[in-house]
Amino acid sequence: MNNDEDTFVFCFPVYFLLDPSPPVSFVSRPLLDGTERFGIHVFTDEAAADQYLMEHALPPTVVKHAAANEPTFVGKLKILLEQKEFTHLIVDDRGGHRVKPMRCIPIKDIVKNLD
Repeated sequence: MNNDEDTFVFCFPVYFLLDPSPPVSFVSRPLLDGTERFGIHVFTDEAAADQYLMEHALPPTVVKHAAANEPTFVGKLKILLEQKEFTHLIVDDRGGHRVKPMRCIPIKDIVKNLD
């Protein structure tokens, strides 16, 4: 992971949290920026994903789903881009009292840089 101000490098696997019960849904939260946009939670390590699952009241059907490599990750992001309300990835945000997530990256920028 590169922590430069304007750079972030994903290492794989990347963990999404999703509820596979119909209709399938990703764990997300509003961006709280005055719009109706949502960010999808992703985690760059399994322990952080496990901690989030333990600390938050989520349906018992929510599971970790790993994007094991870059093509799988980009494929998932392209699907998310089709749903206009999901505009950002919220990376390694474990919740808490912050209004805005610490690391929030536009999905379209990630796809553009990885595709």
